[in-house]
Parts: sequence; C-alpha cells; structure tokens
Amino acid sequence: MPLYEFQCNDCNEAFSELKKMGDFSADCPVCSSKNTKKLMSSFSSKASSSGMSIPASSGSSCSPGG
Repeated sequence: MPLYEFQCNDCNEAFSELKKMGDFSADCPVCSSKNTKKLMSSFSSKASSSGMSIPASSGSSCSPGG
C-alpha cells in the first residue's frame, strides 16, 4: 500500500496515511475534518555505494567498434 501525504483545509495539519492505491480521501487526525487534499509527494533515491556518479546524458552516441 502506498503512503500518501495530505493536508487539512480546515486546520492546516499535514499528515501521511497508508491507503489503497488510488484512494485519495482521508480524515484529518487532528480535527477529524473530511475537508482534506492530497499533496504532491516527494521521493528519495539511494546513491550507489561506490560513490561514482553516472551522467544522465553525455551527448555522444555509443556504438560498438566505433
């Protein structure tokens, strides 16, 4: 189940809830209001353990034997 982030439009509380995929409704845990909105969630990624970074695009094409 994905973790969705919400904000209450009545008391301005931000909170997260585990919900079924596509279930974008939640009651505020502070004031119990149903007047909430789903927020755009952020995400993180783990860097490689070698510490080396790989550029997304080098601008050159890679062809074997070339």
